[in-house]
Amino acid sequence: MRKFLTILLCFTLISCASSQAVKNTDPNVYQLEQVDAPSKWIIHISPIYPKEALEEKVEGWVKMSAVITENGKVTEIKVIDSQPKGVFETEAKRAFGKWVYKPALLNGKTVKVYREETVKFKI
Repeated sequence: MRKFLTILLCFTLISCASSQAVKNTDPNVYQLEQVDAPSKWIIHISPIYPKEALEEKVEGWVKMSAVITENGKVTEIKVIDSQPKGVFETEAKRAFGKWVYKPALLNGKTVKVYREETVKFKI
């Protein structure tokens, strides 16, 4: 019984840890709360609605993370979650990759910053 409870506790801890969003650990990339002025998008490209999803009237969203560079470019895009799975991710990443940001500032200098955005698909 003790062995069973130990195994159950291990699986619970592992599942809790793996469900957390992975934060960027690169010391050259700051979290939004670490900078003086956060990045803010200045050019926002809307995604193209996937044809099949539009025909079937499917709506959804994609939550992504990325690094915004000192020049305001979006890099290292990763999908964190989406609903429904496998429908909108490709188009959301394509559109997000074309966004342009006003760079984040720290002590008067532009810096790389980790950012999360959610792209919604509504008919």
